[in-house]
Amino acid sequence: YLQPQAFDYLQPQAVDYLQPQAFDYLQPQAVDYLQPQAVDYLQPQAFDYLQPQTSGLTNILPKELFLRIFPEALPIYNYENLVAVAEKYPEFANTGNADVDRREVAAFLGQISLESGDLRYVEEINKSTMCQQSPKYPCAAGKQYFGRGPIQLSWNYNYKDFGKAVNLDLVASPELVATDYDLVWWSALWYWNDERWNGNIHKVVGLPGGFAKATFIINGGLECGVNPPNRDSEKSRIASFKKFCELLGVAPGDNLSCQTADFPPKAL
Repeated sequence: YLQPQAFDYLQPQAVDYLQPQAFDYLQPQAVDYLQPQAVDYLQPQAFDYLQPQTSGLTNILPKELFLRIFPEALPIYNYENLVAVAEKYPEFANTGNADVDRREVAAFLGQISLESGDLRYVEEINKSTMCQQSPKYPCAAGKQYFGRGPIQLSWNYNYKDFGKAVNLDLVASPELVATDYDLVWWSALWYWNDERWNGNIHKVVGLPGGFAKATFIINGGLECGVNPPNRDSEKSRIASFKKFCELLGVAPGDNLSCQTADFPPKAL
């Protein structure tokens, strides 16, 4: 009697605590739609493993909305791979606070929309080597480390660190970030959730001024601080963020700009 969709809302451990009769009463949306009788058959520990229906990327950004937002997205930016990669980062848009989670998704969409031209580009238009070589971060002969993917992963050191995270030599093969259907989304969510010298986007984006901090982490060297060279680019990011906040039904908050003395420009 268990409808298959119920498993979408249960973490694997929950099954260990479900007595057989409970399956008769589980509706697809297991968390929000448990019939009263089911509670009689749930051992207390089960509730520790029930994922809330109101959080998580797929609940905030269903496929139909994604396709409406990005009608011209390249095939490599398919929704299914985004969801699959997001599952590698269970904390992403999944704090349990609906406003914080929706604001994080809006911020993510706003940033990648600007970086990738609404997912119509997988490689930077103005390509350059972008090599800052050091003993720790080498460059491969003939390879370029210009922006690739939805967040435009750039510079040899970022390719090196991302490659380490996914167990691939992306210094030798940076082009994989723009051709591999898994890596393209993974590069963005890795960058979003990674601990960087100037912060972790996921951890700061839900705080006051979090969107400005996200922009600083992504492209602070060009768009942040007093009188940065790319002032208009940051304005476009903010406009996109506000648009997606409205679409997702959450307030964008204040202090959205990183063009202040609080954000000293530095190449990232």
